[in-house]
Amino acid sequence: MKNSELIDQLVVVAEGNIDLVSEAIRECAGGPESKADLEKVVDYIVRHRRAPAAA
Repeated sequence: MKNSELIDQLVVVAEGNIDLVSEAIRECAGGPESKADLEKVVDYIVRHRRAPAAA
């Protein structure tokens, strides 16, 4: 899978919030030269998504 395809999938998980995806990658990388663990990134996104609006 290409990086762009992975980012696209993460944006889907983040319900269209590319800023949340960027934030998750930065927070999970631990530094400018570090790589983020995919499992941690997905977990971060799931924990920080907006709560669904009440009906």
